[in-house]
Amino acid sequence: MRAILAPLGASGGVWVENPVAEPQVMVVAIVGEVGPDVRERIAEIAGADPLRVTTAERTEQQLMDIGAALDATPAGRAGWLTGWGVDITRDRVSVSVDPAAPASVEADLVASSGDVFSFTRQGPATVGTG
Repeated sequence: MRAILAPLGASGGVWVENPVAEPQVMVVAIVGEVGPDVRERIAEIAGADPLRVTTAERTEQQLMDIGAALDATPAGRAGWLTGWGVDITRDRVSVSVDPAAPASVEADLVASSGDVFSFTRQGPATVGTG
């Protein structure tokens, strides 16, 4: 699916709903308009498997680029961001913010990059010593 949509700049992601229960449904998120031939090709690949086509505002690559740019933000340079990841199912970038960071960090990121983030407050992962 990604191989069909990515060259068109239309891949919002592919995932499986209900991965451990029935019915398992393949979800394909499309950004923008694609022709009926593209939708038919996606349906052909899915075959008899349940398929749901949905829309997304941003491509997977756009979400990755937004996440990768976080290090260059004031919060990133200050070390207040403890991690990030792309959440294609919600069309967002999930960001972990250090609990000691100023209360304005989340609002500042939204103001500079738009409402594309979901936030949690947690410190960096630590490794046990034994």
